[in-house]
Amino acid sequence: MMVGKVIAGRTVTLWSDLSTIHVLFDDDVIKTIPSHLTTAELVRLTDRGARVPCRLEVVEGAFHAFDLVFAIAGVSRHFRTDTTRALGEALSLSV
Repeated sequence: MMVGKVIAGRTVTLWSDLSTIHVLFDDDVIKTIPSHLTTAELVRLTDRGARVPCRLEVVEGAFHAFDLVFAIAGVSRHFRTDTTRALGEALSLSV
């Protein structure tokens, strides 16, 4: 990736999942693009040393941000509980 002198030397991070890839400089999102990565490709990235491994949870029939659109649905509450628990584990907190 080519960058200008203003941002040269800053940390570049890519955050990706099945739907989105975010490009961050020093933890600031500067660009978001649709992801075309498959589950297998994300697993391969983790196997090759991706910095933060993740667990994939597939919610059948769900779309991006379903838990916000249908916030009171049981599946949404379950999804948010699991997400909070996973974040706590990643940050070594007891949730």
